[in-house]
Amino acid sequence: MSVTKPVSSGGLLSALSRLAIALSICLAIAFPGNPALANGTHVPSVEIFNGPAGPYHLSVFAVPQVKSFHITVYVTRQDGVIEVDFAQVRVSGKGPGAQDRFSSIELERPSIPGANLYLSNLPIDKAGRWALTVTVDSSIGHGVADMTVEAIEPPLLSSNIVILILLFAAFVAFFEFRRWRQRRGRQEA
Repeated sequence: MSVTKPVSSGGLLSALSRLAIALSICLAIAFPGNPALANGTHVPSVEIFNGPAGPYHLSVFAVPQVKSFHITVYVTRQDGVIEVDFAQVRVSGKGPGAQDRFSSIELERPSIPGANLYLSNLPIDKAGRWALTVTVDSSIGHGVADMTVEAIEPPLLSSNIVILILLFAAFVAFFEFRRWRQRRGRQEA
């Protein structure tokens, strides 16, 4: 007559607590304090222009993602003076197709004193090469800069989500393998 050992709730609780700790470690590894992304995953910001435009020096950065194309223009004077008061910064663009274009959009200046930043979201809804024109006007003159940028489709999955799924699958496989070995060891005994 074979005697079966009753499974104690302590053994089950111990296994569940180990699983909870393992999942916590997975989460800590997969999400190491990354900033929250309000609109899902984003491509990184890239500098698309840095140079002269009339009496100005422009540094233009973009997050070139279709349907979420952010642009930032930093305006200083060519003579090294940083402050450019009351500039009007506009952007227009032409896309890969004949119908893919938008007319002049005025960029907004945030209410940060001394910051010569101008920001906007551009209505780019098609992937491909876009030609942008940035125009700056103020009391010191008129400046124009032309640049091109490749607008890309947003990624389907965040790499953090993929890592989390793979780590979870590895832990599940590990615990299932241990359980299978324990059962096999009991059957052999």
